[in-house]
Amino acid sequence: MLPCSVKNLGTKQVVWRRVEGDKVLTIGTMTWSMDNNVSMEHSKKSKDVTTWNLILHHVTPEDSGVYECQLTSRAGHVRHVTLNVVGPPLTSKTGSSHLPEHLPSGQSYNIANLTVSVCGAEGAHGCSISITGRRYVDQGEKIFLRCNASGGARVPDEMDWFKGGDKIDENKYKHVQIYKIQSHAEKYFVSELTIEHSSLADTGDYICRSSTDDIANLKVTVLHAESANKRRGTNQEKDGAATIIVSKISLLLTLLALLWTHQTSLLAYTS
Repeated sequence: MLPCSVKNLGTKQVVWRRVEGDKVLTIGTMTWSMDNNVSMEHSKKSKDVTTWNLILHHVTPEDSGVYECQLTSRAGHVRHVTLNVVGPPLTSKTGSSHLPEHLPSGQSYNIANLTVSVCGAEGAHGCSISITGRRYVDQGEKIFLRCNASGGARVPDEMDWFKGGDKIDENKYKHVQIYKIQSHAEKYFVSELTIEHSSLADTGDYICRSSTDDIANLKVTVLHAESANKRRGTNQEKDGAATIIVSKISLLLTLLALLWTHQTSLLAYTS
């Protein structure tokens, strides 16, 4: 069992992943891994503290490595747990050198953001192509990915973007904007992909490929924003209450009009 406790989770999700290979294992209580040995143990410790423990059944030395528990938020929280099947079973380490080595139960630490950079291909001069962006965004948030192909022996002539094997054409993907900066003199080529307002359909593997056939990819997951639904529900309740009030006012005015007509008729008859 790899432990992770969260205080004041709110509408965010807890994500477990294996750092090596960037493999997402669980999101919330759902298991994303095809490995049947992976499961989630979720419980509520107190009013504002919940546990999200990753269970690995029948572990082998191949399961050794660094696992990450993180929150899907703009200013995220993260906890790294190192699993050593041969030696000590569990050790906890944070993702930053200035933080304490052991995290108290139920406590978490803030980091600047969850933006990652993945090197797609190594060359003689270092990383020849890399992709940078956030793995997880809430529905409606911006998706921003940057592909840098400036580290190769020569600058590529062109760069293309793909999603799930489908080439991203701005005519087909009208909500996607692609911007390119290229300079053969200064030997750099950077391409930026932007989706201003993400939807659940934007989840997928994003790949940038240079004309020199170097490839880098990053999987982006768009998570359902529960807070937006709650806000919509509140508005609907207000709209419903307003409709009832208007209906009551209309009924009252109708009754007053009938009463006035009746009194007028009585006065006319008396006269």
